[in-house]
Amino acid sequence: METKLLALSEFSKSQILHEEKDFLIVYKSPGMHSTPLKGDEENLVSWCVSFYPEIGLIKGRREREGGCLHRLDFETHGLVLFARNQDSFDELAKEQEEGRMLKEYGCLAAKAETKLPGFPVFSANNPNLIGSPFRSFGPGKKSVRPVAEGLHKSRLKDVALDKGNPYKTEILEKFETLNNSKEKETWYFRLKIQRGFRHQIRCHMAWIGYPILNDPLYGNFTPGGILALRAQALRFKDLYFCISPINEAAPDTFA
Repeated sequence: METKLLALSEFSKSQILHEEKDFLIVYKSPGMHSTPLKGDEENLVSWCVSFYPEIGLIKGRREREGGCLHRLDFETHGLVLFARNQDSFDELAKEQEEGRMLKEYGCLAAKAETKLPGFPVFSANNPNLIGSPFRSFGPGKKSVRPVAEGLHKSRLKDVALDKGNPYKTEILEKFETLNNSKEKETWYFRLKIQRGFRHQIRCHMAWIGYPILNDPLYGNFTPGGILALRAQALRFKDLYFCISPINEAAPDTFA
């Protein structure tokens, strides 16, 4: 498998990181929508189409999404994959659907001081594998909550599953660091998912008691800071592409 590593020090602006005839790997900045929503708000798809018009001609997953293979939350920054032609999109979409496309994330988190409402008790045979269905939660359904094992069958209409199975977040690495500005113990997590649900990692991290730093929905929020969650690696089509892990940035950056 070919491996490409890129040291990325500037993460405030979206940029094209890697270009091939069939696809692009793009960095999405924090505070930017991945795809068009209601109007002409700034989004990564439109930004990419301005440089590569062929992306907008692809029949994608939804209208106006073009060759975008997956999305990141508005607050999350990191890698997004775009196809440049229909054949490539169809091939990569199939690879993703079959679970052969893997996405790695890095985050900085701190132990929760209080428990948020709506979370069931977390228990797992393997503490490094977090799995659950999801349900919408709160005013305007702006956040999600995991559904405990065995409880989702009674409310299938309200519960999201991954082809009938729980959505899974795997912890690949975990170690302690330090937020010097607040003398607060923080932890670095390297995580892996195959197919993701809205807010999956953010919700799962809060569920196990380690909400991500500066998360306005799931804990440890500091106004004006950047959500400490980065999509930092993609593995697909015999290529492993990785940018600088988030733990190389000072935790103060996200406080």
